[in-house]
Amino acid sequence: MVDLNQVRVTWSGFAGQPGVSTFYGAGGASDTVNAVKAFFDAIKGTVPAAVTCTFPGSGSIIDSASGLAKGIWTATTPSPVACIGTGGWAAPVGAVVNWRTALWLNGRQVRGKTFIVPLTSQVYETDGTIASVTLTTLRTAANTLVSSLGMFHVRTPSTGGSAPITSADVPDKVVVLRSRRT
Repeated sequence: MVDLNQVRVTWSGFAGQPGVSTFYGAGGASDTVNAVKAFFDAIKGTVPAAVTCTFPGSGSIIDSASGLAKGIWTATTPSPVACIGTGGWAAPVGAVVNWRTALWLNGRQVRGKTFIVPLTSQVYETDGTIASVTLTTLRTAANTLVSSLGMFHVRTPSTGGSAPITSADVPDKVVVLRSRRT
C-alpha cells in the first residue's frame, strides 16, 4: 500500500469556526498541499470574503493499509486563501463535494465528502438551489483535484484502509453543517 500525506485545511472567519477539511494525498508532500491550495483558490469566489483557508506546512503520514500515523511530512507552507465572495451568507449553509472510488466493501462503495460551507447568497438560484455557474466552478475544481497526479484518496474508517478517488461530483443540493451552529 501507499503512504498518504494528511492535509488539514483550517477555515476561519465565521460563526462556528474553525472548520477543517481533511485531504489524503499519495504524491509528494509539496505536490499534495499545493494541489489542495489550488482547489481552494479555484472556489474562493463562492465563499464569503470574511473566510480564510489556511494550509499546513506539515502533517501526519498515514499508512494506507492500517490507517495508522507513521511519521510527519513537511513542505513549504502555502499562503492562506483569502476568499472573495460577496453578499450575505449563513454560516452553516453551503455545498458538498462527493468523492467516489472504485472500491466496494461489504456491498457499499467507499466514498468521501468535503463540505464547502459557508457559501455566499450570490451562489444560489431564487428557488434556493445552487446556481449552475457555481456548480460548474465547484465541479471543475473538484475534478481538477481528482486528476492532480491521480494521488488523492478516501480513507475508510471501518478498515483503516484507503482507496484512490476516481471521480467527484457536486450535487445541486444545499447542505447544512449542524455541528458549526453556535
